[in-house]
Amino acid sequence: MQFEYLFTLMTDLYRESDPVIYAEYLHDNECVVDNVVQIISTVGEARVLQVLKGNCEEEIVPVLFTGGTVSSAQYLSAMDEDAKQYSGIEETEFLETYQTGTLKTDEMAKLESGKSYLLFLTYVKEYDIYSVAGGCYAAREVSEDGKIYSPEQGAFVTDDTGLFSVQKNGGKLQFPPPTE
Repeated sequence: MQFEYLFTLMTDLYRESDPVIYAEYLHDNECVVDNVVQIISTVGEARVLQVLKGNCEEEIVPVLFTGGTVSSAQYLSAMDEDAKQYSGIEETEFLETYQTGTLKTDEMAKLESGKSYLLFLTYVKEYDIYSVAGGCYAAREVSEDGKIYSPEQGAFVTDDTGLFSVQKNGGKLQFPPPTE
């Protein structure tokens, strides 16, 4: 599965996201299936270390990002009969009992417990959750020395956008307010 993201550059993501936070990812809570488009997503939690843009007053925030693993029963229960028929699914008993489904591509956010990230988010009021705004492009790991992971380059790099210049403050990384 290939996803097309409207924004992939940090400057564009910063402009279009609200909020933008520097956070430590704590853990996955659950994987869910959207019952309209049958996309598997993971719901987890992150500890806010610094708010770089927007309003985010919580210390721990719920975060939603595309990808994850669910049982076939969970996946099938999100599908209506038309979707099952369209997918060619007729017999579900075997699938419901023995299989799991995983949605994973290179473009998806891969958040790991204990690691720190720049998260470009969108607040989804109806679900009271923050959604990662653009796959791996909107969830960029920050190394201990302040380099930011670039999915385009496949490596940790020094930010060359001028938006995020990392400083050490008492042994902790800190992002001065970005210059727009």
